[in-house]
Amino acid sequence: MSVEPNETSLVLCVRFGNALCLLGADLENGSGSNVGWEAVLKTVALPAERVHVFKVPHHGSENAYHSGVWTGALLPQDPIAIVTPFARGRKTLPAPEDLARMKQHTKRLYCTSPRAPRATLGDPMVERTIREVARDFRPRAGRMGQVRVRLNAATATPTIELFGAAFPA
Repeated sequence: MSVEPNETSLVLCVRFGNALCLLGADLENGSGSNVGWEAVLKTVALPAERVHVFKVPHHGSENAYHSGVWTGALLPQDPIAIVTPFARGRKTLPAPEDLARMKQHTKRLYCTSPRAPRATLGDPMVERTIREVARDFRPRAGRMGQVRVRLNAATATPTIELFGAAFPA
């Protein structure tokens, strides 16, 4: 069986006192039960408590979404979730349907920046020439933001701050 790198991406659960954060990295759903989120959900190393903050994996893409993560023993109802967008490819992430899917599980979803729009130059001839030689072209990304979540180590009470282009999704 061939395994893709994102099916074995390292997921990290960080504990500080009573506060827990799950960093989903780029982990995607695998093609078998011993890779991807299926493997994580079956591990004996899962924390006994629910996680307070979830860094959404693989920019919120559909292939990294696993309902068992959101509805199982890992996350509480309405977790704090943070997603980072991806704009260098044919498809920018998270797509609107990805955000809608995550919003079914939490009202506390934050994004570090908006999706990059398609670039336009206003001159159709120039755009056509660029598209003939470039696979994709977008305005220079510069509107980045930061989502800072501070958890009280004793109570896990969160304080959430948004900087730059970060926004509640």
